[in-house]
Amino acid sequence: MNTQKESSSSSSHSIEEQLELSHKDILESDIEKEFNDKNKKVITTPEEYEASKLPLLAAIPEKEIYLYDTKDGQVILSIGGNKSYYDWICLTPRFILPQMQLGDFDKDGLDELSVILYTDSGTGVSIQELHIIELSNVNISLENQSENKKTEDYKDHMFSADDYISQLKDKISFKTYLDSGQLMGKISIDTKSYTVSLKEFQTDEYGKISSELYFASIVSFTCENNKLKSEFGVGIICENVPQACYIGKISADVEYNEGKFELMNFSFTEEW
Repeated sequence: MNTQKESSSSSSHSIEEQLELSHKDILESDIEKEFNDKNKKVITTPEEYEASKLPLLAAIPEKEIYLYDTKDGQVILSIGGNKSYYDWICLTPRFILPQMQLGDFDKDGLDELSVILYTDSGTGVSIQELHIIELSNVNISLENQSENKKTEDYKDHMFSADDYISQLKDKISFKTYLDSGQLMGKISIDTKSYTVSLKEFQTDEYGKISSELYFASIVSFTCENNKLKSEFGVGIICENVPQACYIGKISADVEYNEGKFELMNFSFTEEW
């Protein structure tokens, strides 16, 4: 009886392995077909996404850099024909596609690849995620660059929410005060200070306002001319309101070096 059970278990496991291998073979076949398609184009609509087995989400064709969605929780980053897999969230119902750009962000004379992903959206929520892909000592402009990277994934560094929120809280302070009976807020960043009227929140409907600001739900990044920039919605926390109430935004440069990110040159505006 034990022998029969072991045989049955072995057979079942073998079938599972075969199915997994079959799925992998199909995916690899789709990948090679897409890679060899000289007319491949980035999708632009949800319909094109659904119709494609391996949608092309972003591309820098002149450098042979392509970002594909496997539709199973991973993306494939192809650089000069070399494939790396990452567990990235890259689309939301708003269908905002990833952005990629090469730049020497750490000023070491070699390009890195910035990838900006739109990872979350909804009522009061709009979040982008910044990744920097280290290309090691590979000069991306060389035709034979893929020969230098065969099996090792290009190093991915993500600017995590814990990291930037910690930096924002460390640099920015907030307090409320009354000016001729009107509720005001003072935001202090290093040696700068900004005042904002909180008159609309000066009712029992909102209740007491916390001295802690909220930065987690509206986050965006941009990349232009080797410069990384960020914007964060600034929310106040009112005791009688479940969600943050936004009063403006913080803008800051993002400095990158050796896998670490630092926010610099902060400013505040009431527009957001």
